[in-house]
Amino acid sequence: MGSPGRIRTYLARSEAARRIHYRLRYEVYCRETGFEPAEQHPEGIERDAYDEHAEHFLISHEGRPPETRWVGAMRLILPGKHPLPTTTNCRLFPEVEADAGVPAVEVSRLIVRGASPEVLYHLCQASQEYARRHGYLRMFFLVRPALARLLRCHGLPVEVCGAPHRHRGTRIPCLTHTDEAGEALKAWRQRLQLPALSEVPHYTAWESPGPECTPRHAEAPEPWGPPSDTAGLVAGGN
Repeated sequence: MGSPGRIRTYLARSEAARRIHYRLRYEVYCRETGFEPAEQHPEGIERDAYDEHAEHFLISHEGRPPETRWVGAMRLILPGKHPLPTTTNCRLFPEVEADAGVPAVEVSRLIVRGASPEVLYHLCQASQEYARRHGYLRMFFLVRPALARLLRCHGLPVEVCGAPHRHRGTRIPCLTHTDEAGEALKAWRQRLQLPALSEVPHYTAWESPGPECTPRHAEAPEPWGPPSDTAGLVAGGN
């Protein structure tokens, strides 16, 4: 566990972990892509109302220095007081709206540094496993057409589920069914020549700060340091 060069996925539930997540989003969505206005986030973190009912994930490349360690991030927006953003903001196909009662989550704020297929795989695997373990039967996401094509190239059963949506460019509302995605991810994992999955969760919960409450089954990640080279950052989702 935690050997040099290993990619590890964290479920960021502590305040410290979420702050790393928000700061990485600021680097990408505000400074790099201009997706969100930097002046609206003077503290150097990017977050919005959906973060109040979302799970946050981080990808760490173990063994790297702090300034380049954090190589991926994602949030899963959970159903709550408000509908999922894709179901609210997009004109979905009638057959998709007819299944509105099917339990679902939304993949959002996807970040992959260096456009790494392995990092993208780990984020997809974490979202699928979380959805499966918590009884969510499908996952929505609102992405650029290029990202939808990339996910299909990796074998994920991505379905367009509504009309294109204009939001800082063209975004495509998509969904995937949790069980079907799980089968596709097994094949993707084999192509990456990664060891077979076990019953141990794919992600490690990082729930509390302090040396006495480090991430379960893992070393405590180093504090956030601003990326020394933000070239190659890829952002997708809403």
